[in-house]
Amino acid sequence: MFMRDQKTLLFVFNRVTSDFPKIKALLRDKAFVLRPALIKETILSRGDLEIILKDTYCQLNHMAVAILIKSPVRIVLLEKEHALTDLIAFVGPNTIEEAPLGTLTKLFGENSVACPRDEKHLKTLMHLFYPEISI
Repeated sequence: MFMRDQKTLLFVFNRVTSDFPKIKALLRDKAFVLRPALIKETILSRGDLEIILKDTYCQLNHMAVAILIKSPVRIVLLEKEHALTDLIAFVGPNTIEEAPLGTLTKLFGENSVACPRDEKHLKTLMHLFYPEISI
């Protein structure tokens, strides 16, 4: 049976911009399809950041929020069978102590990347950043 690829999003914050080629290579190694034309770079508002980080936003201090909204973020649309669940596992939790070896958080640090945490969150983020694309 043919399974249609799912879409999901990865947010790469400026603190790891120099590592972006490595992050893209790691995603490809995990069989994610990246469409270069659909990679966006933008400055986030505080409200955008709150929506993206959802439950972990309240754990950020004011300095971290200020840094994350002043610098460009890259938004990467990814496709793969089981994209959302695979990306959640690959990103890992946002704390270094809890992040397993091999996750993007463990490799690049806290507040380096973020992704939707469930289907509802994904739909909200897709509507906000890629309204022209259906999931």
